[in-house]
Order: sequence, then structure tokens, then C-alpha cells
Amino acid sequence: MNFSFMFFIAVLALFANLTLALPGQNPPIKKPTPTPTPTPTPTPSSTSAPTRTSICGRPCVGRACRYNRTLYRCYREFN
Repeated sequence: MNFSFMFFIAVLALFANLTLALPGQNPPIKKPTPTPTPTPTPTPSSTSAPTRTSICGRPCVGRACRYNRTLYRCYREFN
């Protein structure tokens, strides 16, 4: 084999190696924007939600109620 043919094969192999080593031209990946789903607010039902009662005889707002200038602690009562 002559020198020019060997030189041509070497240049061809070098060119093939360089083109394989180049980074790909892939387009950037776009992440889809998630659409927010509305979360349903739970509605308290009288059968499932515990109600707080106290010695006052009426439903408590918070953890205690005042009766005759005395602060009473509420407790949970399950229906």
C-alpha cells in the first residue's frame, strides 16, 4: 500500500473520531409547567367531627370558656 492511501485512511479515521466526540445538538428539555389543582376544603360534619363542650353548657370556642368568672377547660365529646 502506498503512503497517500495510508494517509487518507488515517485522516478519515481522525475525522470520524472527532465527529463522534463532539457533543450532540439536542434541544434543551423543557419541563412542563404543572397546573395547580384546587384542593377541596373538608367540610366538618356533625357525625365525624368532635365538638368541644365544657361545664358552661355551650360549645367552646378555643380550649376554655369562662363561667361565673372562672375559666374552665373544654374537653372533646364524640358524637
